[in-house]
Amino acid sequence: MFSGVDANWIRRNRIDDGSRQLPFYGHGHNLFNILPPSKYGNHPEYYAMRDGERKVPEQDGHTRVQPCLTNPDVIQITIDTVRRFFDENRQVSTYSLCPNDSADFCQCPSCAKLDEGMEMYRGRRMNSDSYFYYIDTVAKELIKSHPDRYVSAYAYWTTELLPRRIEHLPSNVVIYLTQDSSQYYDAAYEKRDHDILEKWSKVAHHLAVYDYYGLGWFTPRLFTQIVARTLPFLPTVGVKGFYCESYPYWAHIGPQLYLATRLLWNTSLDAKAVLDEWYTRMFKEAAGEMRRYFETLERGWMDMKREGKWFLGLDRLYVQLAEWPHDVRDEAWEQINIAYAKAETEITRLRVDYVRQGNRLAYLLSKTLEEVHGLRKGQNHLGEGLRGIFARVQETMTLYHSKIESDSTYGAAYYRGDRATRQFMWWKGYVGSIIKEILEGNAELHQRLLAESSTYRDLIEAMTYPGVPQRIKDALEYREMNL
Repeated sequence: MFSGVDANWIRRNRIDDGSRQLPFYGHGHNLFNILPPSKYGNHPEYYAMRDGERKVPEQDGHTRVQPCLTNPDVIQITIDTVRRFFDENRQVSTYSLCPNDSADFCQCPSCAKLDEGMEMYRGRRMNSDSYFYYIDTVAKELIKSHPDRYVSAYAYWTTELLPRRIEHLPSNVVIYLTQDSSQYYDAAYEKRDHDILEKWSKVAHHLAVYDYYGLGWFTPRLFTQIVARTLPFLPTVGVKGFYCESYPYWAHIGPQLYLATRLLWNTSLDAKAVLDEWYTRMFKEAAGEMRRYFETLERGWMDMKREGKWFLGLDRLYVQLAEWPHDVRDEAWEQINIAYAKAETEITRLRVDYVRQGNRLAYLLSKTLEEVHGLRKGQNHLGEGLRGIFARVQETMTLYHSKIESDSTYGAAYYRGDRATRQFMWWKGYVGSIIKEILEGNAELHQRLLAESSTYRDLIEAMTYPGVPQRIKDALEYREMNL
């Protein structure tokens, strides 16, 4: 399963669309559906204790509040709920017992006692013992009444490590282990992930990997080399399923998704041959130039000189831009333009231009920041420099609205709506803050620009958008840390 991808692409690449009830498939943050506060809100003891207080969700539906996982009533309600669901939905193979999407697990004495002493993992405290106590207890009862059904559980965030007190989970439990393989440019990070995967394969009868190829990056995050060695490794440790949050930024990740879909059906395929096939069929007479473009993007990612970090850059455009080397950016932009000039047929020109427009947005986001910082250092004439920056801002936003936001094949979760709005408001606010700082000694020009330039007014207004002031501070700190 790939999420966040156009349905036509899913079908053409033989990826499951979720409509069939495959064995072991069925997961997602779901505990909030078992304990809706409209039904159980008068039992605060059913919900997580945080800082000495029970946190009852304000309304039904998605919530950060977790249940109290050791409360006997919560366990029995879960068993009864799942049994009833299976009786009413005989075609469904798996029920999700995956926790709500937060790290806010219960700290009551009973839950805390189980989790006490668990090692930190990549800077995160772990709640694996309390969570898998709950999973183990519920699953053992369910297998008595529904031996042919499964429950799914996430080894994710604060439950990624194995429980210390459970040697083997019941055979009706499916574990979805989340692993961000994009970070495997760091060999030590990759080895730790593989070690944990092998350990989980001995505890769980049914194991699937949940990976993240997207995470909403606007700048390149391409890693076919990692895909080529990771996917063939998975079946060697008994992995039965692969779920990927793809949410593709097509201008940068096209070859990776093609390679992944082919390898998932046959891990013995030669990755280079598969990529050769994609470049040749997709870009025909411009195949060589497009290969060089994508290989340049991948080099910019794989040559990162830093430790791997889970969810690096998620909803942090300033991190994405800081991690994209300017020389790689400029080289890739030159190569995509050479490819466009090499295209002879209309279909090739259209395909290359589709990629070029997507990369142009990333290029402008990065280049504008480079130029505004250059203006800050006095590298360019102030008036001329501001005119150039304002023009780039206008081009950037026009390109985003016309080529990315309006394109339904770009994953909606990151490239349209509130998430994307927050990213662009930070970018505009950051540009505005630097210009405003530059003009601190030139109040007259500042006032004239406010009066005459709608773009400048837009940049200054973006500085006050909710959350932007803190993001500007974070971006400046991140820049200073990485200079």
